[in-house]
Amino acid sequence: MNKKIKVCYRIAFDNGKEIYTSNSPGIAVPEFSVARRTSDEEAELNFEKYSHGEFVFEYGEKDTIDYLVRELFKKMDYYYDSAFEYGPLPLFFMQDKTLYGIEDLSMNFMSLIDRLDIDKDNLLIYLIYCHQAGSVLPKEDGISYRMYSKEQGKHNIPHIHIEYDGYKEASISILNGTVLSGKAPKKVLKIVQKRIIDNQEYLLSCWNKLTDGISIDVEHFLKNKEILHRKFN
Repeated sequence: MNKKIKVCYRIAFDNGKEIYTSNSPGIAVPEFSVARRTSDEEAELNFEKYSHGEFVFEYGEKDTIDYLVRELFKKMDYYYDSAFEYGPLPLFFMQDKTLYGIEDLSMNFMSLIDRLDIDKDNLLIYLIYCHQAGSVLPKEDGISYRMYSKEQGKHNIPHIHIEYDGYKEASISILNGTVLSGKAPKKVLKIVQKRIIDNQEYLLSCWNKLTDGISIDVEHFLKNKEILHRKFN
């Protein structure tokens, strides 16, 4: 028997410092005009009409994320073939301030929402596009946090990836805060280790949800941040 779930979707932007929704597509407008096979003018003029909405998604036990995406595209007037011209779809599920990046659209939808403990009645989707022009703005403490699909070797140890100073990276153990790869100065490591200690149970839970084809952005949970709306004239 098929099941139903209410899907709310929103287009958002990442400027390197924060993720936010907006009334304007800004510098990302070509991505929308290409996906909708229309002009930049039309994509900008009607942005608020297609940038958010909701629908009821009916799915069976064999349906994939790709099927969900195709239904989403119908609501946004996206053409499937055109929507990937600029690269992979920046698709995220959000639950409890945690963003799950969905990289493999062939994954089974029912299995994935079970694995991620997604609300079975309501699903919040974000398509998060890049709004960066020039240098990347620093995070509030200069550090960003993310988990990626499980890796081989010593990286099977539960860990979190950090990025600081705009481009420097390191992998930090969730179990004891040690550096597994890369380098982190003492000041950065002290901040990261405190966040790990304060949120270890949450981070281990996220780690256990990881599977091939997804990434997890824990930034909003760790820093108690919301995705806000920014209005431009």
